[in-house]
Amino acid sequence: MQIWRYTLKPLSAFATPLKGDTLFGQLCWALRHRYGEQELSQQLEGYTQGYPFCVLSDAFPASYLPRPHLPLFSMVAAEHDADILQRKQWKSRQWLPLADFASPVANWLSQCKGPGEIYTHPEYGNDWLREEGRMHNSRLN
Repeated sequence: MQIWRYTLKPLSAFATPLKGDTLFGQLCWALRHRYGEQELSQQLEGYTQGYPFCVLSDAFPASYLPRPHLPLFSMVAAEHDADILQRKQWKSRQWLPLADFASPVANWLSQCKGPGEIYTHPEYGNDWLREEGRMHNSRLN
């Protein structure tokens, strides 16, 4: 099995985080437009036979991995007895630096970063990453 890593440089904002199924859908459309519907169908047949032509993960920031879903106590050194507020802060740390992946699991949480710590842009700071609600009008019949 080959592992490939691609770096995406978006030219505009995304409405939602990039998930693997969305990226796979875009890949399928690109295959269809480039090589035709018959080639796409042939590639997709491998999925029903247990031989997929590719498997895509969700997108994540460069040089980071998603924090593994482990109990918090397993990722904290024994000397840190956390109170409830500290646990809430730890839960917001979702990204483990790739360089720290080889460190002991008990040290992972202290190395993890939250979105505001890694999503910075020299010109825009953290302002380029934001969530906002939008109002929509609908007509009821």
